[in-house]
Amino acid sequence: MVKLDNLFSDFIYTEELKNIDNESIVSFLENLKETEGGVTYSNRGGYQTDNITPDKASPELHTLANVVYTISNEVAKAAGFSPVEIAGLWGNINYKNCWNSPHFHPHCVLAAVYYPKAQPDQGDISFKRDHVSAHYLLNGVATQTEYNRSTVCHSPMTGKLIIFPAWIEHQVGMNQTDTSRVSLAFNIVLAGMQQ
Repeated sequence: MVKLDNLFSDFIYTEELKNIDNESIVSFLENLKETEGGVTYSNRGGYQTDNITPDKASPELHTLANVVYTISNEVAKAAGFSPVEIAGLWGNINYKNCWNSPHFHPHCVLAAVYYPKAQPDQGDISFKRDHVSAHYLLNGVATQTEYNRSTVCHSPMTGKLIIFPAWIEHQVGMNQTDTSRVSLAFNIVLAGMQQ
C-alpha cells in the first residue's frame, strides 16, 4: 500500500455557535446601514459596513467578538501559531443577486465569517486552491481528495462560524433568494501585530 505524506496543509474550522443574539446583531447592522454609508471592497451589490470599532459595537456584537476571539486562539494554537487577536470586524448584508468577489485577507493569519442570518441556498462561501496548483488539476482527477480538489464550498447557515487561513482565496456566491444573507467578517492577526 502506498503511504502519502502531506507536504503542505491548510485547514478550515466550523462550529455552530449557540447563545448568540443573532436578531439583535442583524438589527444593529440594519441600523448601521440607515445611519452610515457603506464601503465597497469585495462586495458586489448589497451593503458592507466599514470597520466596526469597539466603541461602535453593540453589546451583542461584543459578546460575539469575545467568542470568536477565544475560538480563534484555540484554532491558532492547534495550527501551531502564536496567540492571535481580532484586528478588524465588519458586516455584510447581501440581498438578492448580491455576492462577494474572490479575495484574501492581507496581513492577517486567520479570517473568520459568522452568519447571524443565513440559509443554505443563499450562496456558498468557496475556498480556492492557488491558481498555479489548480492549473495542473484541470484534467485527470478520478476521485476528489484533499490532494487534488481545487475548490471547497461551505453553505451559510444561521449561527455558523467558519475560521480559515487568511491567505486562502475565497468568494461568496450570489444570493438568489428574496431574503437577505447577513454575515460578519473578522480579520485576525498575531497578537501585537495590529494592521
